[in-house]
Amino acid sequence: MTLFERVKKSADLLNQLNYGYEYGGPVDSYLSNITGFQRAYLFKVIFQFPKSITQSLDYNQTAVLVKTTNLPDTMVEETSTFYMGQQYKLSSVRRFTDWNVTLYIDNDTEILKMFYEWNRLCHNNENIYKAPKDYMVDQFINLLDSRVTSMTKLTYKLVKAWPKSINNISLDYMTNDFTTMDVIFSYQYHTVTDRPGVIYSYENNEKKNKFDLGADAPE
Repeated sequence: MTLFERVKKSADLLNQLNYGYEYGGPVDSYLSNITGFQRAYLFKVIFQFPKSITQSLDYNQTAVLVKTTNLPDTMVEETSTFYMGQQYKLSSVRRFTDWNVTLYIDNDTEILKMFYEWNRLCHNNENIYKAPKDYMVDQFINLLDSRVTSMTKLTYKLVKAWPKSINNISLDYMTNDFTTMDVIFSYQYHTVTDRPGVIYSYENNEKKNKFDLGADAPE
């Protein structure tokens, strides 16, 4: 059944229940009967930290702390020349903007300490810079299948990413909301893999004492 046929079937069902367009029925009742669309909550972020960072949380524990994020965008700037008196537009430089993640802070503040340590690794207060390979690490965003959430539909790989900013954290006596932190990443570029498969993650290899990508991880 095509997507159009599924939407039409859902609309016909709502018409039978007197929730058709002509009745001005609730939008939620209509949307709840539509299938075949990607949902905004079906994602999993896989963080990889530099080897020198004290990793008190594994990739599954950090993944569940993610509140919101965005898929990376990309843009190609334009340049122009003139031909026969007419402006002729051409593609120029490809740019990749920052990646933003909002995370819940766990009770032991382990996630906060890990990102602070990573950020200081880029440049500490003694004006000591590290080599890029010491703090730039690939990150992954997985879009999950709505029917089988252990499977991915798309995987975004952010190449050589690092946390350029950890924004101020709001505290307030007048609320009991969970505390969150906003982390802004810079990265070189991203790739997209549309090969369905298991969630790309890191498996602990005790012999090598490091985290390795799975065999079917995107290049």
